[in-house]
Amino acid sequence: MAEEYFGEVRWNEDDLRNALEVNDVEPTDALVAQLRKLCESSSFEEAMVGAGWDIIYGYINGRQINTTRFSDDEIDRAAARLCMDRERAIVLLRNWDSGHGDVDDVIDRYEDGPDV
Repeated sequence: MAEEYFGEVRWNEDDLRNALEVNDVEPTDALVAQLRKLCESSSFEEAMVGAGWDIIYGYINGRQINTTRFSDDEIDRAAARLCMDRERAIVLLRNWDSGHGDVDDVIDRYEDGPDV
């Protein structure tokens, strides 16, 4: 039997430091504390839940479940860009998607090849 709950998200101060660094902000203790205070608000938790619902709803397309996080339009764009049919494009997107960026970022990673 499957676990009742899934998809839990936990954040820590290392995540906040990383988020600051990714945005070219020096991750001082004061900024980390300020960001943590914002993230401990109920609106942050509500936003995480809302984002989760958006993702779940995005998986549902009409009466079918998408097998990627990408929309039909994005899959069609990928198929056209890669000169392949939709089914092959879906497999490629599923295999090369790291969960970050848009469909073009995934295609770029595929075209650039694996990291060495």
